[in-house]
Amino acid sequence: TLTVTWTIDATDLQDDTVVAYEDIAIRKNFYTNVSVAEHKILTDEGQSVRFPEIGTTAADSETKIDITKADGDATVIDTIEFRNLVAGVQYVAKGWMVDAETGDVMLDDNGAPIEAQRMFVPEDNDGTVDVTFRFQAETLEGRTGVFYEEVYYNGVLVADHKEQSDTNQDIHFPMIRTEALDSETGDHASNADGSITVTDTISYWNLPKHEYVATGTLYNADTGEAYTDANGNPITASTTFTPKEPDGTVEVVFDFDGTGKDPSTFTVFENVTLNGVSVAEHSELADENQQIRIPAVGTTAIDSDTELAMSYADGTVTIEDTVTTTNILEGRNYKIKGIVMDQATGQPMLDASGNQITSEISFTAENRNETHQVDFS
Repeated sequence: TLTVTWTIDATDLQDDTVVAYEDIAIRKNFYTNVSVAEHKILTDEGQSVRFPEIGTTAADSETKIDITKADGDATVIDTIEFRNLVAGVQYVAKGWMVDAETGDVMLDDNGAPIEAQRMFVPEDNDGTVDVTFRFQAETLEGRTGVFYEEVYYNGVLVADHKEQSDTNQDIHFPMIRTEALDSETGDHASNADGSITVTDTISYWNLPKHEYVATGTLYNADTGEAYTDANGNPITASTTFTPKEPDGTVEVVFDFDGTGKDPSTFTVFENVTLNGVSVAEHSELADENQQIRIPAVGTTAIDSDTELAMSYADGTVTIEDTVTTTNILEGRNYKIKGIVMDQATGQPMLDASGNQITSEISFTAENRNETHQVDFS
């Protein structure tokens, strides 16, 4: 028995099979060799060496495409398409996820590498096998991962596919954040009247171009229960959009009757879905950017002399009105305007000179609940 060894550069031989031809010759003289035996059968498996090739396509188990929700229960299936393996032989496929920008191994929420492996025995030389990755992905918002795969036989690497820029191997983890503002105040405060309009602006990142539905729901910021309108109905709104770029914004507008809802605070929860499957959400009850406060105002008027709700009808009357504000926004500048009304007619009351009796003060809120005094004289 004689062993003949070839060392070759096989970089370009993926999905090829080479056959070793052998010829035994006797040297007749210095210049001439005479063949005495040969083995040159192109179809002889014993003479053949295969160079397998694999390609992979990663898809989320729910969306069925390259988008996965960054939550605590992510499942990605990476389908390996193999060519030129040996049927009936046991292989091990090993995969892991790297960051599409840095190439670093990506970690799950517990700090562990995101990886998986599977043993398989192909029935044919060409075919597919699925490698399933299950991991916690809440910390992966806004990032893109690329799945690398290797195939081993008896612990020896026989094929791999590790292309950081291959879009077939990547998975996008979208991220959204929202800010809700009242259409009249332009701030996180609304008036408890019959027509409240709130615009919630969703900022999104890493959202590939597909048609999505953004659905918002209002929740009571204190109880976490559904926030309802004046008629007791839950308040929701939605909009359909297709992003032109992976990063951008979209607005969801809420219109409802807020009569009698003072004081209260609601938080806007947003959920972005693709074909009915959630791919991103922002639902932090205590997030002030997502909140709208509906303040309440109460007043108590007394005469400055009697300190009661009774005055002497003389030439100088001073009414002290104590205004209690509840659920206002700290750090904002407010103005309180007051007018004295005739209880019998419902019309503004006039002083001895025929002028309406008004007063106003301005203040900057330091606390959520404050008390201020407005004097009428």
